[in-house]
Amino acid sequence: MATAAKARTKFKSWNGYSESNGKAQKYIVDPWNKYMGMNVNCKKTAWCAIATASCLKQVGIKKLSMSAGCTTQMKWYKSKKRFHARGSYVPKVGDLVFYDFKGEGKATHTGMVTSVNYKKKGYIYVIEGNKSNKVGYRHVSYNSKSILGFATPFYS
Repeated sequence: MATAAKARTKFKSWNGYSESNGKAQKYIVDPWNKYMGMNVNCKKTAWCAIATASCLKQVGIKKLSMSAGCTTQMKWYKSKKRFHARGSYVPKVGDLVFYDFKGEGKATHTGMVTSVNYKKKGYIYVIEGNKSNKVGYRHVSYNSKSILGFATPFYS
């Protein structure tokens, strides 16, 4: 059974995997490449969306966006009515978060919620691929203007 808890555990097991130690490529990007029939190199491509897709695929999620693009993934979840705008939704563990750090109205980064009301009410702990070229954590208010919204994957 592919659950949010399994996805969170899988993603957290990658903490510290980086471009420089080769683990991001071997355990995150290469499995995605195999499924997609591609040959993406994480040193040459932003891989945050690949990390979320690879994680979900590796824990057995069958219905998901395998796109390497954050905006494309976000649009896919919107089309499936699985997207929740910031401010109208309290995220849950296992949700994907989509950021717009440039203020352009399009997703430029993504990660997975690992804890809600982390340290204080209204904050989440998120694990992300390609955060400074490695898998790492971010602590952020879930009402931050940098967040476009959240997507709930099709967990069983």
